[in-house]
Amino acid sequence: MKQEWYEGEKTYYFELDTEGTVMRQIIKQRDHLFASNRPNFCLSETTIEFEPYLSIQCTEFDEAWTKANVPFMNDWLETIKSIKDDTEVEGYIEVIYPQGIIINLGNGKYGITDYEECKRVSDSSNIYTGNRIKGKISGIDNINLWVILKETKVI
Repeated sequence: MKQEWYEGEKTYYFELDTEGTVMRQIIKQRDHLFASNRPNFCLSETTIEFEPYLSIQCTEFDEAWTKANVPFMNDWLETIKSIKDDTEVEGYIEVIYPQGIIINLGNGKYGITDYEECKRVSDSSNIYTGNRIKGKISGIDNINLWVILKETKVI
């Protein structure tokens, strides 16, 4: 479900799951678009009740998402050329989203890992922003421009 909301000079675009959890978000302020995947990490923590009269087409959301990510695309293309599965990487926890733990890998690179998987091997009281974390590369998420990590552990 895609929905938009106006507040002052900002327009918010949301991609919602069936429970109203925001999965992706774009903020439009004047001529600028900011996506929730980087570098400001602006994802609503509140569930949103879907209102059909506020819905937008998926293509409209996806076009805005692509446009918001244009400044990061060259770095992303270099990232996917340089990574190899099962390579161990290290970074720090940037934010925790419904999709999982977002990890800052440095140099504009971000990863994601499953929260529950990480919790199985790390004390959950250590899973918070700023803490160091390591894991192995297992794939890529071309929509969010994230490296997917497995076997993660807070260090």
